[in-house]
Amino acid sequence: MPIVSLQQAKDHLCVDFDDDDDLIALYIAAAETGLLQYCRIDAVPSGAEAVFQAAALLVVGDLYGYRETVQTGGTSTPIALTPNVLWLVGPHRMLRV
Repeated sequence: MPIVSLQQAKDHLCVDFDDDDDLIALYIAAAETGLLQYCRIDAVPSGAEAVFQAAALLVVGDLYGYRETVQTGGTSTPIALTPNVLWLVGPHRMLRV
């Protein structure tokens, strides 16, 4: 079960129509997978559900709002995780030694 429901994401995005439901659902799955991969963990840690839910909503908002990579001059670069997302999930990131 995703950590963010479709309705939660739509409320966060202020979307009140159904045309983008499949796209938003895709972004929810991508956000959850990306956050877990960034933290190098397999599941949301117990007690950190709200943290990952908030971070996922922020990522979904970025993916929905900025559907392409960032163009700087003639170079395109991927959109990085925002400082708020890093602040939320950073403490749960497993570091490699």
